[in-house]
Amino acid sequence: MTTAETASSRPSRRGSQSGAGDRADHAAVESGLERTLALGWIAVLPLVVAYELALALEPASPRNTAEYVLTLPFQGLFAHPELGRYGLEIVATLLAGWAVFHGELGLVRRATRIAVEGFVGAILLGPLLLLLLHALEVSPPAIGRPESVPSLTLAALLVGGAAFEEVVFRVGVFAALVVLARATFDWFLGLPRTARVLAEITALVGSAVVFAAAHLAPVVGLVSPGGEPYDGARFAWRATAGLALALLFRWRGMGVAAWCHAFFNLALALGAGPEVFL
Repeated sequence: MTTAETASSRPSRRGSQSGAGDRADHAAVESGLERTLALGWIAVLPLVVAYELALALEPASPRNTAEYVLTLPFQGLFAHPELGRYGLEIVATLLAGWAVFHGELGLVRRATRIAVEGFVGAILLGPLLLLLLHALEVSPPAIGRPESVPSLTLAALLVGGAAFEEVVFRVGVFAALVVLARATFDWFLGLPRTARVLAEITALVGSAVVFAAAHLAPVVGLVSPGGEPYDGARFAWRATAGLALALLFRWRGMGVAAWCHAFFNLALALGAGPEVFL
């Protein structure tokens, strides 16, 4: 091979390597974008719409506590506080839509994949919770089988409520705990990397405990009627579920966690309690 031929072949190799690098960078960017809140919100819109339709058709239906908390700031501003919630949902959808299209994502394909991942996660969540409870030597809770198939309204409230709970507990509480814990550990230890790891662990455990506590009557009663009395087995069940959902949120993003939560809620409503796996 002549020197000229060798020189002429070099750019093609560089171009090939550059092309491979560009493809890898593009794949990495897409993977990161799939985990963003923007795409996550777009992916859970069907759950939110189902929830809002259920409340519109049956206004007397019990509302999800997380959704109620989000509406609290509008209680004194509007005669109909739900208008504030609608406004938040519309603004979030517009901003998320702009971010998603601006990022040139394959919206339908990726949103569908998020829902499918959530479905797979819901299938695995039940056995995983039982394994975690067994490792902790805690008996699974006694969840009675429903007397009848839930109505479409109840099903919509359950799956839609999951989306609001992910926004409040995973996006809100988890993120707040990470920020506070990281600043605290960094101030005391002066070790940024260690502080980051400890903050992640604190947020995972803390958000799971808050999630479980938010279903108790004394806590729910602070903002709305409802809730259930304390039961150790149920609290452990919900805390481990909150931990699993927080890990899923951290790994795959809000959308996957919300769909997993929604499918799991629906499965429980249909009678797939702990005894199904035992």
